[in-house]
Amino acid sequence: MMGMGPSGSSKRRDAASSLQSLDGARLHTIRGLAVVLVVLFHVIGPTPDRGMHLPAGSPLHDMGTSLAFLRLPVLAVVSGFLYGGRRVARGALGAFLRGKSARLLVPSLFALLVFWGIHRAQGDLVPLHRALFFAYEHFWYVQAILLIFLAIGLWDALRRPGWIELLIAAFALNTAANLVPYQPFLSIGGFLQLGPLFLIGMVFRDRIALLGHPDVDRLGGGLVLVYLLGYLANRLYFDQPFPNTALSYVMGGAATSFLLFRYAVRVPGIEMIGRRSLSVYLWHPAAAGAARAVILHVAPGHGLLLFAGMMASGLVVPLLLSLLATNIHIPGRLSSGRSWNPVRAWPGRKIPETGMADGRPAPLKIVPPSSLAA
Repeated sequence: MMGMGPSGSSKRRDAASSLQSLDGARLHTIRGLAVVLVVLFHVIGPTPDRGMHLPAGSPLHDMGTSLAFLRLPVLAVVSGFLYGGRRVARGALGAFLRGKSARLLVPSLFALLVFWGIHRAQGDLVPLHRALFFAYEHFWYVQAILLIFLAIGLWDALRRPGWIELLIAAFALNTAANLVPYQPFLSIGGFLQLGPLFLIGMVFRDRIALLGHPDVDRLGGGLVLVYLLGYLANRLYFDQPFPNTALSYVMGGAATSFLLFRYAVRVPGIEMIGRRSLSVYLWHPAAAGAARAVILHVAPGHGLLLFAGMMASGLVVPLLLSLLATNIHIPGRLSSGRSWNPVRAWPGRKIPETGMADGRPAPLKIVPPSSLAA
């Protein structure tokens, strides 16, 4: 007798539909989750002299380190997935790079100069050229992503690679990352670390229907489980985490991203953080650090209050500043790469006739001379 459950082909269609309907809200929720975990990691502090200044070997340190595959790998895969939907066409490389410079380079450079100035005033002797051209604080991630955009944009403009070539390139970059000592110049080391994940995100976009197969779900879940068991064994027997260039790290991050693509739901608050992810990423250390100074002055010795205050400040303050600055042209460009837009400034308000619904200028109307007669 034929079973009453859904057939295998029906399950594949449903899974493929789930991926193909991966809208902006869900993607921003996934990106927002990764950014929240980045803020959590920096609030806890990667070392005893950072973040909450917890002692070495603290359980919170272990928790923060163990979630590494959910932070930057997911951000890189999401970036690759989004780029895969709007790849650079031949002849459009210049416009693409100008856009990325405005959205990424300008705000990150502004934030870097502000951070460098504050640290300089506090006695940090890092020269400006070292901060600008070498991996500096958390800005290395943006520098590495810009290099990735430059490389893949040039490749697409010259000869668009297929998904097999992208996978080969991802494996080649990961191999290079494990063979070559870490290069801080222009965050080349970060480029080699995150490049494979970005390319895998592009493959996810290109092969989105294939990824809807139920067997791929099992593969993704199995890879995440293998990564977690390997991570646990590595900590127990060698007392150290996986290196960020390990193939298992790449596969764990890619598999986790795939499962999030398949099953994540929209969470409005996290989605908002995802939509303003660059601002939160750039400015959360300053906001959390300021909260730490205030809380230690007002209520020293309250660890839970310190943690909650730093997390709230690291997420909310950059978000509010970004929302406010977006409505002012120059601060918006500098702080978040977003320019003023009447649709964002006054949601629901009727746009004047000189502007279109998306905020662009309306097309010029040519009035026939006959209509000007009195």
